[in-house]
Amino acid sequence: MVSAVAVDENDGIMLISDKGTLIRTAVSQIPTLGRNTQGVKVITPKDGEKLIEGVRIPPEEDDEETADAEE
Repeated sequence: MVSAVAVDENDGIMLISDKGTLIRTAVSQIPTLGRNTQGVKVITPKDGEKLIEGVRIPPEEDDEETADAEE
C-alpha cells in the first residue's frame, strides 16, 4: 500500500509511479463495492514500475462563485 486517505465524492485522486506515470481521476468515477469484495483496481503498473504516491485533490472552486462571495 502506498497511502490511504479519506476522500469525499467531490474530490479527485492522483496516483504517481516511479517511472513518471500520472493518473488523475475523480473519486465519483471509482465504483464503490460492498465490504466482502477485494476492492477496485485504479491503476495497473507496467513491469518493473512501482506506485510511489497517491494524493487527494480537493474540488476546485469556481472563480465566479468566489468573486460573487467577496462582493
